[in-house]
Amino acid sequence: PQPGPDGEPQELESLFSAEQLPMGDEDDALLGLLTRLESSDTAERAQVARELASHRAQRSVSALCSAALNDPDPSVRAGAVAGLGNIDHESVFAPVLISLADDTREVRAAAARSLSSLHFDRAEAYGRVMKSADLKTLQDFARACVKTGIAAQAVDRLASEDRRHSQEAIALYSVLAKAGELQPILEIIEKHPEVPVKLAAVRVLSLAGSSDAAPKLRELVATEGMPENVRTSILELLYKFDKEPAAV
Repeated sequence: PQPGPDGEPQELESLFSAEQLPMGDEDDALLGLLTRLESSDTAERAQVARELASHRAQRSVSALCSAALNDPDPSVRAGAVAGLGNIDHESVFAPVLISLADDTREVRAAAARSLSSLHFDRAEAYGRVMKSADLKTLQDFARACVKTGIAAQAVDRLASEDRRHSQEAIALYSVLAKAGELQPILEIIEKHPEVPVKLAAVRVLSLAGSSDAAPKLRELVATEGMPENVRTSILELLYKFDKEPAAV
């Protein structure tokens, strides 16, 4: 994919063309469920989480997201993750994926089922997270991608001839770069046996403007056996970092 006007891949620019869910403020049944989600009764909260999935609205997603990530009871978190999967909208992607790294097997299993049932374009969904998530969500999301092995599974797709696969992998690694999870990307440049994959990883750092990677990149430039075209690509990126004003 070619960079867009702001230097990011064009496929990440169509993020907000996705269908926007209604707020849900006019839905009295939904508002009643939201009140019951505050119950001290665990079974009731779990039941409400399941029922909320029938209300495809922004307020449902927001409440289920909070329950999935913050409720102290695993059965409520699992019910909320299942509900998010049933809503099947790009806005549920971050909490579902983060829940894959939950400490409880029940929640991880619900998240895996939900993730496999989501039907939207993954490259756009990763891009939406990168553009719209707050810093904590972005960092939790990136850490979950690493912890669950999702990032490792996508490595070889960075240079895939299948454009959809390469777009998705580049979008995923761009999220990692923006979140400051640079180690997996730097390890690709240092250790991956395939030159096109190394070059793709350098490009991700360039697109994300990850100047924090500069010290390690300077080390890698001097590494014996680094392919010459990768070394050149790193030097060009370091030159770009040196010339750019510091981000505010």
